[in-house]
Amino acid sequence: MTWIKNLSAYVKPFDGAPLLLAVGWLSGGKPYTKGPLDPSVYNKLSELLAAPWEFGPHSLGFHTCDLCNEPHRTGVRNLYVPGCEVLYVCPELILHYMADHEYAPPVQFCNAILVCPSLGSEEYLEAVEPICRKAHLLSWLE
Repeated sequence: MTWIKNLSAYVKPFDGAPLLLAVGWLSGGKPYTKGPLDPSVYNKLSELLAAPWEFGPHSLGFHTCDLCNEPHRTGVRNLYVPGCEVLYVCPELILHYMADHEYAPPVQFCNAILVCPSLGSEEYLEAVEPICRKAHLLSWLE
């Protein structure tokens, strides 16, 4: 799987600060923050990842967990979570990382998860649209 440092640019910004921030892109041999599983964050993430609304061409492809010896731990979907003037992007394997590898996502991502509107809802689109406009990604919403 592609490793990206937490809260760094998911894709290279066109100008200024990155607006799409990576969370949960873990890889064997790279350090990550560990902590207790927060059931409220985990449960909300599970709900959102049941049918993630993906948009745009920026998928990093097929993901396989290389932190454990279970080759069947794979994923391909990504989740886009609106935050304060950013979109957090995480792989669906984040649930596995949290449950089986004690991964503790950044606090600001967890806070955004807890208040994230239903994916594809009008509220979600209203939260995502200004970020996409600023990042020159409006074609993602069409």
